Amino acid sequence: MEVLFDAMEAETDFRVEAANMRRARQLTETYEHLTVPRVLMPPTRRVLVQSLAPGTSIRDADPRDFTLAQRTGIGRDLMAFMYHGFFLDRYFHADPHPGNLFVHPGEPAHLIDWGMVGRMDSSTSRSLVLALLTIADNDGAGLAKTWAEMGHPTAWADLAGFRSDISRLVPKVTSASLDELDFGLTLTAVLTHATHRGIRSSPTISLLGKSFANLEGSIRYLCPELSITDVFADNLRTIIFGLARETLSERQAARTALDIIIAAPGALQQTRGILRTLADQDLTLHAKVAGEPNRRGGGKETGSRAPWAAALVLAAYLARAGRRK
Repeated sequence: MEVLFDAMEAETDFRVEAANMRRARQLTETYEHLTVPRVLMPPTRRVLVQSLAPGTSIRDADPRDFTLAQRTGIGRDLMAFMYHGFFLDRYFHADPHPGNLFVHPGEPAHLIDWGMVGRMDSSTSRSLVLALLTIADNDGAGLAKTWAEMGHPTAWADLAGFRSDISRLVPKVTSASLDELDFGLTLTAVLTHATHRGIRSSPTISLLGKSFANLEGSIRYLCPELSITDVFADNLRTIIFGLARETLSERQAARTALDIIIAAPGALQQTRGILRTLADQDLTLHAKVAGEPNRRGGGKETGSRAPWAAALVLAAYLARAGRRK
């Protein structure tokens, strides 16, 4: 709920929404078939004046009024814009339902109502790239593994069962068009399977799923033949290069160097401690059989039984030795 309330912050203040619109308009400048209305006057908390969005809601538009290039161009640009928002900008329109998308023949689509936006951390966005790659490769086991790593498996999590669930689900998604598949519902199904199998999913995923489901429903009105995974594959090169630039950036290098500087003294001390323990032949390793409960908390009980067991063995041995004499 906190993620949803954070995303809705601008709904109560048009100044925040205007800032969202300005940023989004800059992000859409590279797209031929997509734009965001301009903010015309300095906004107040309750008043926002923006340029008009030509046309009608994409729900009411007649696909026959558009050329094939226009329809597919709008659909692809919308998906590409959202993919870039999820994976590179980590800033996306959280409510792109048909009423917030206006289209007109010969004009770029206008994405309005920036009162609800989502934000994502870099780790989650990278994991999502890998998740979509596994879907594109029809790799159910890979998606299950990536999803579990994005979330948090509980103590009673059934990872094998989750792999089985996802392995049955993924083949239905790969290469399907919007006319054949509701990807938003599919994402919800993954969340449901994860919860049922004891895996806590990242709360950001729910907001992303809502955004993607709305976007998918909007594009379906104009270009139902579009394939989600095909558009993702077309944009994969740009996304990967963008992530690579982040990894090799000066800021990331500084962060890595700082992590090493902070970790080095502690790592050296821990290494010395392990080597000293090995030299003294006093190293203790704790092992746990998969599926068995953790017995470390019951150490007192085990420790109290051990002397009694040893005493019983010794008594039996002495009694047997006495009978022999």
